[in-house]
Amino acid sequence: MVISDARADLSPVAQAYFENASEHLWIHSLASDDLQKWNFPIITEGKGIRIKDIQGNEYIDCISGVWVVNVGHGREEIAQAAYEQMKKIAYVNVFGFSNQPAIDLAKKLTSLTPGDLNRVYFANSGSEAVESAIKITRNYHYNKGNGKKVKLISRMGSYHGVTMGALSLNNAKYVSRAAFEPLMPGAIQVPGIDCYRCPFEKEYPESKTFCARHIEDVILAEGPDTVAGIIAEPISAANGGFVPVPEYWPILRQICDKYDMLLIADEVINGYGRTGKWFAIEHFGVQPDLMTTAKGITSGYAPLAAVYVSDKVYENFAGDKSKNYHHGLTFAGNPMSCAVSLKNIEIMERENLVENSRIQGDYLKGRLEGLKDRHQMIGDVRGLGLLLQVELVRDRQTRQTFAPDIDLGSVLDPILKKNGLLSRVWGSIQVAPPLCITREECDEIVDIIDRSLTEASPALGF
Repeated sequence: MVISDARADLSPVAQAYFENASEHLWIHSLASDDLQKWNFPIITEGKGIRIKDIQGNEYIDCISGVWVVNVGHGREEIAQAAYEQMKKIAYVNVFGFSNQPAIDLAKKLTSLTPGDLNRVYFANSGSEAVESAIKITRNYHYNKGNGKKVKLISRMGSYHGVTMGALSLNNAKYVSRAAFEPLMPGAIQVPGIDCYRCPFEKEYPESKTFCARHIEDVILAEGPDTVAGIIAEPISAANGGFVPVPEYWPILRQICDKYDMLLIADEVINGYGRTGKWFAIEHFGVQPDLMTTAKGITSGYAPLAAVYVSDKVYENFAGDKSKNYHHGLTFAGNPMSCAVSLKNIEIMERENLVENSRIQGDYLKGRLEGLKDRHQMIGDVRGLGLLLQVELVRDRQTRQTFAPDIDLGSVLDPILKKNGLLSRVWGSIQVAPPLCITREECDEIVDIIDRSLTEASPALGF
């Protein structure tokens, strides 16, 4: 497969779109130089796990947009569901009103959640879901008369969004926070999970899950009467995709119970079948107090997010109006978005996509691990379901990373793209295709990664 250059052999239509984008569009996280150089794909259509750009190039969408398109691209029945709902009513006032699709969806979603997460607060994006969860947590303690409990603990390396509250808890290495400081006070960072290079220089099981138990020391230092909760992704895509050991999440649950704190599971990326279960927290047998979700809730066909709230938390907002949760988002629970989500969930159940994620994920992980024999730069392959990462290292024996002057993404991303695969390379190759993937398509992904690593080897010193 040969990918045409952004400025070579462009049709008049493509030329016009690149010019208009470079003059008028501000693309998220894209450097202005890249915009002016037309160094980005303009995607026009997709089907299943594949997408096409305006130049006619086809790619495997190996990251599902951004861990979003769980049911795959081009689902006409989802478009039809949106159309049918918009013919009835497109918008309903969210302040004191509701609509049938929102109620139907809330009932359906809470039938899938673990434990007593029986209440849904709708939002529009993962960042908004996290922002809402922050405020619910603080409001919960305020209603209980614990107004000093305002601090929230998050983990270094984790990603939680980009609104100001979410950004304050956001510790992903690739997100710059300096321009927006001072951020929300009371955001406390603790080391994240990294069993490949433990920050405490310990090995499991001798470590006895020190990374989790250390959080209690931080709480005691801060003062338990000031700490409101802990937020963590069950599996952090931003921080290496490490799968926690079995004891990790139960320890977090015990700590939160001991010090009257809320446990927030951030499932914005993990949720809706991505890890081979409806929600990743189910792998660890723990009930969170709040759970934030987005992305796969509609597979990207419409904006929607949801915060799941336990009965214990919701009950503290009952009674006097002074206990109301005063927070509102104009497009939250939009009837069209909820209709889309209902159809998305229906497809996932009908086609058994959660189980397919587990089956194909196990197969894909095994095949990626098999590449270690051919490529010494592969240090580790990890993840669950179709949330996988292939970590690249300079030296497998010492686990030494590449020198700072070697930008793995700049070297490898263009080669993967040329070979027909779109992913992200942040020290690791992100492998998270749509959940509708087949075994043959898994083999295609592995073959492209294999070929691309061979091509990149000279530039990376192998």
